[in-house]
Amino acid sequence: RRPARNRAFVVAAAAATPAADSRGELGEEEEEDAQTFAFSRLFAMQQELQEMSLGLDDDEYESGFDALLKELGSSSGMDEDGLEGLLAELEAAAANDAEEDALDPGRVDVVNDVLFDPGTVVWTRPSSCGFGQVIVKRHSAVEDEAQLGSSSSRVAYPEWRSLQFVSEGADPKESDNCQSIVKVLIQPQVPPLLLPEVLALGYAKSCASVALSAAEACGANLLRKGGAPPRALVLGLGAGCLSAWLADRLPRLRVDAVELDAAVVAAAREAMGLGVGTVSVGAEAAALAALEEPTADTDSAAERLRVHICSGEAFVCALAASPSRPADFGYDLVVVDVACPGLPEAMVEKDGAFARALAQLLRPCTGVAVNLLIGASGTGPSGGRAELAAAADAFKGAAPGGEAFSVHTPLLESANTILGFSTAPAALLGMENLQDALRRKATALETSVGANFDMGRRLSL
Repeated sequence: RRPARNRAFVVAAAAATPAADSRGELGEEEEEDAQTFAFSRLFAMQQELQEMSLGLDDDEYESGFDALLKELGSSSGMDEDGLEGLLAELEAAAANDAEEDALDPGRVDVVNDVLFDPGTVVWTRPSSCGFGQVIVKRHSAVEDEAQLGSSSSRVAYPEWRSLQFVSEGADPKESDNCQSIVKVLIQPQVPPLLLPEVLALGYAKSCASVALSAAEACGANLLRKGGAPPRALVLGLGAGCLSAWLADRLPRLRVDAVELDAAVVAAAREAMGLGVGTVSVGAEAAALAALEEPTADTDSAAERLRVHICSGEAFVCALAASPSRPADFGYDLVVVDVACPGLPEAMVEKDGAFARALAQLLRPCTGVAVNLLIGASGTGPSGGRAELAAAADAFKGAAPGGEAFSVHTPLLESANTILGFSTAPAALLGMENLQDALRRKATALETSVGANFDMGRRLSL
């Protein structure tokens, strides 16, 4: 019960932390300082909960949990009864989610076990972008061991792996800065194999749901059997779980995944089992690689996934400017997952070079999903309402006739807001209001692509 209770506490703490722009009486710098302190303390609480879960007996754990709860009540101004009620509500939601997502191998209760497991470091390399060390940890798949027996008794077995960053000089064993989680198959004498049907992190499921549903709601046919194959652009590879899932679920889809950090690409390929067709380095080479014609519609998912090592802004601008780009070249799906903690300034500059270049790469019916670190409180490491509005304006500038919306990831999964965008309003197709159109398309897509998670419930606007 501890991982679910811990997760409920962290979500309750985020919800109890007031948004910076709601404090009113504080100046701009004071608001920023207060917000930074609130979130640093929130992450410290999460670390304390993890340590308590691993090292204390039940009585000690409950005592420590109560102490953190009192601290949270004191700092947030929320009384103890209110916090206890919120926790109870969140724990009930966790139980309901676990029942609804029973067939999802990446459901929240399973992922909680991974997040609160210290794991074992199996791969490390310096970041090529100066972000310290990129490490990969292995975590046992306890939910599979319960059914199949210990991994030591089997020739091939599933295993969870996490991608993390640690600062220079820090002990990799102590890191809990999880960026991506994938499930892999471990077999003798061969590298690990990523299992693409499993999406573990909630924000990745929400990005997939938003982008696919937005595209279909404005008229795309992502499962078309003839004509030009559909294309997806994913800015921010990470472990490659979302890119691999898209290529695996949509049998003709060509995926261009762009990643700035070469060490992250190496980690995904060498330690997390990501299979790719080609890897290009530099924006100009990447643009040429993206324009290469597919050999056949029967290519495997790995062959249809191309990885490009450069910045997302440079790739988009180079591809748009390429004289080799056919007039009808465009993407049906765009996923932007590069918040660190906010989006690059070039991506949120209204009518800037990035927006103008992206406009040339969108098809008439394109779905866009942008991941932002903004929680249910309306604020987070990526900012607040002002930053969300700026991002919406920038992407709307790439397709002025489009329709923007935002959704929160389910509370117990992650503190993220997904900005969604469709290049044409659903109303133009004589459809119902946007939310109903998105949910209807999500329900149909869930069946047609064989998603093992509920796509529709991720689209509450």
